Amino acid sequence: VYETFTEADLERMAWESLSKIPFANGEYTYAGVTGSTERSQGGSGYKTIEVTVSFYRCIGDISVVGNEKLNLTFDATGLVEVYAVMFDYTQIGMMDVVPLEEAKNKIKTPDWSSLNETSGKVKTLETDRVQMYLINQHSKGCQILQPIYTFYGTAKTEAGGQTSFKSRVIAIPETMTYEE
Repeated sequence: VYETFTEADLERMAWESLSKIPFANGEYTYAGVTGSTERSQGGSGYKTIEVTVSFYRCIGDISVVGNEKLNLTFDATGLVEVYAVMFDYTQIGMMDVVPLEEAKNKIKTPDWSSLNETSGKVKTLETDRVQMYLINQHSKGCQILQPIYTFYGTAKTEAGGQTSFKSRVIAIPETMTYEE
């Protein structure tokens, strides 16, 4: 498929396909290629035969991720599959989120990180961007969309190496997430 379509072709085809899905109401953001299917070509390696792209629904300017999914799969002929898990959301209230400055202070001790023991001892973290997401955790019984900050950047190790990282910080104040 990569031999057939450029990234720009895939994105154009994805937006065109999305506009034809009657139940895909609202605003979406294009997340790009999120999966692929390859086929062995014997001794000459693998050939990508299908590519999956994803969209995130937006509420306000914030993307919803987690249990909600809208994936479109393309092969050399065009769209071959639509996979959608969608929810109806009703706003019943809002709470103040943790200020970004406070969340930045937790980058080294986040609620989740892509860094682990195999990353090596980290010397510095350089953040390139931060994105707020609303996480749908319906499969865990959660009835709200949980806001989180995701920090993206580069971690430099004491050994001189570097790796990309993601650091997620829950944007709900701790006073709202635990009992005394």
